[in-house]
Amino acid sequence: KDEVTVVTDFGTSVNTGSFDDVLVEDNTLWPNMVTMLPKDEFGQPSLLVAGGFLVPGKTTGSIDVFLFDSESTTPTQHIKLSTDKKDFFYHKAVMHDMDGDGDNDVLAARATDPTLPWQKKASELLWLERPGDPVSGNW
Repeated sequence: KDEVTVVTDFGTSVNTGSFDDVLVEDNTLWPNMVTMLPKDEFGQPSLLVAGGFLVPGKTTGSIDVFLFDSESTTPTQHIKLSTDKKDFFYHKAVMHDMDGDGDNDVLAARATDPTLPWQKKASELLWLERPGDPVSGNW
């Protein structure tokens, strides 16, 4: 299984050389970049995860947000921001106000790199506009 984990006390881990990671979730296919978001993005602690890769079985990736209460490393809610596009994967997603409305949207690059020589490679820049309600709205 592919996993997203966190190190809960990074400073102590660096000082001791012992890193104890905690499982956050294990459903994202091939998590690539995980970003801790400012609390005001979703009103509570949250992680933005870009996933998927070109290896068979992991190709259709997603952009996801995991919400947490302030005391837990177990997500209280999973929000899938992207819509699946067969065999397209994501390496990175960033929050940025793309339309100047004062709300951060998601900007991500996605690509496909088929293994069969007659299939075409492709890439796309994806803008997911933040809805009025970022938790229950459609991005």
